[in-house]
Amino acid sequence: MKKRIAGLLLLSLAACDALPRDPDRTSDRLRQSRILHIGINGEPVAPQAQSLVAELAGHNGARISIRRAALEPLIVDLNAGRLDLILAPMAKDSPWKKLVAPGPALSIEGAGKQRIEWRALMKNGENRWIMQVERLSRQVSGARS
Repeated sequence: MKKRIAGLLLLSLAACDALPRDPDRTSDRLRQSRILHIGINGEPVAPQAQSLVAELAGHNGARISIRRAALEPLIVDLNAGRLDLILAPMAKDSPWKKLVAPGPALSIEGAGKQRIEWRALMKNGENRWIMQVERLSRQVSGARS
């Protein structure tokens, strides 16, 4: 009985390495290509957003490829796997937030209805990648985890 329990524990530990998962393999693709594909919407880019890109590139040993465009085509490219991340200023009630996984606020400008938050936007479901981006976002913004 003890051997069975030990065997089950070993199997469950081995399975934990695969979690959290990126069904569309964002983390694996980045590790293989060594290119971090970033979409940027908005100018000027918040310094914390720039710091996040540098941290992500350094953490993954990747060089940076940037595409600047309107948010809608960037989201299309993100969901198609042509971008790894979007950096954009977003209003609190932005309808775009439902189509992506927004990270923690990198910077905040204004208040109330005028409040704009720079955020990293990731493809929904890419949980390993989302966790890495969220952790580094909190680090560069000075927020607590």
